[in-house]
Amino acid sequence: MMSVLRWGILCWLLSGLAWAQAPDYSGMAQMPGRSTYFVVHDTKAGVEPPWAARVGVLRLSDQGKPNYQSLNITNWGPGQELPNDIECCCALPGRAGEFLVAESGYYHGRFGRIFRVRVQRVPGSELYFGEVLGHFQFDQPGPDGDTEDARQIEGIACIEQDSRLVLVLGRRGGNGQPGELLWGPLELDAMRFKVETTRPLDVGDHQMRACSDLLWHGGELLCVASYDPGNLGPFRSFVYSLGQRDWKVHPQRLWVLDGLKVEALAPCALPGSELCVGTDDENYQGIWRPLGVRP
Repeated sequence: MMSVLRWGILCWLLSGLAWAQAPDYSGMAQMPGRSTYFVVHDTKAGVEPPWAARVGVLRLSDQGKPNYQSLNITNWGPGQELPNDIECCCALPGRAGEFLVAESGYYHGRFGRIFRVRVQRVPGSELYFGEVLGHFQFDQPGPDGDTEDARQIEGIACIEQDSRLVLVLGRRGGNGQPGELLWGPLELDAMRFKVETTRPLDVGDHQMRACSDLLWHGGELLCVASYDPGNLGPFRSFVYSLGQRDWKVHPQRLWVLDGLKVEALAPCALPGSELCVGTDDENYQGIWRPLGVRP
C-alpha cells in the first residue's frame, strides 16, 4: 500500500502542469526525438510562488500542436535554493537529454548559477522528470549585490570543438550599452568555466537588448535581439547570424518579428521550417511558433 502511495505522489510531482499551455519561454533546446523541447522560464524567487514553473518540456503532437509539462526538479544544489530568473538553456553536445541552464545573474548577492540538468522520460509514460547533476557560479555581483541589467546573461550555447567543450555566453546589453559575447573552455566533470575571449555584440541600437538568446545550429552561431519597452509592449524581435568562426561584432539580420519578444530559438522539425521561436510577451504571456525558410 505504501509503495502504491509513493508512486502516486511521484506521478503527481512529475506531472506538474501536464501537457498544458506554457506560460512563457525564456529559453528552449531541442531534445532527442526532434519534436520535443526542453524549455525554461524566468520565474523570480521570492516574488512568485515556489511551485511556479521554472523548467518544462514542450512536445509537438502529430498535428504540430504544442503541449507543455512542467518539471518539478527539487535537488537544485547546496541549500536547495530554487533558481531565480532562468533566462537561457542549451543542449550539451554528445550527451542526450543533458542541458545547461543559466540564471540571468546575481540578486542581493545570491544566485548567478549555471546548472547541468538531465531530463528523462518516465518508463511507460508520456511524462518526464529532471535532476540537477551539478552547478557553478559565474561572474561576480555588482557593488549592490546585483548584476546590472545590461550585463545579465540571456544567451548560452555549448560547442564541441577540437575534442573539448566551448561554452558561449551572451550578455543582454541595452540601456545605452552593446551586448557582449564571452567564450572559453568548459570542464564539465569539474563544472569549471574559464572565459578566454570577449567581444562586443552591436546590433546598431544600444537601447535594444542585443542578446535575448543564442543558438549554435549547423556550424553557425545565431542570436536573437529584441525591443522591450515595458510589459505592454509593443515588442519587436530580430534573428541574426553571427557567422561560423570569429563571430561578428556586427551581425547579419535574418528575420524581423513584429509584436513579439522572442527569448527562445531552437531547430524545428516541422516541414518547411528550419527554426522555431518561443516568446515572453510579458502581460500577454508567450507563444511557440515555427519560422519560415531563411530569407
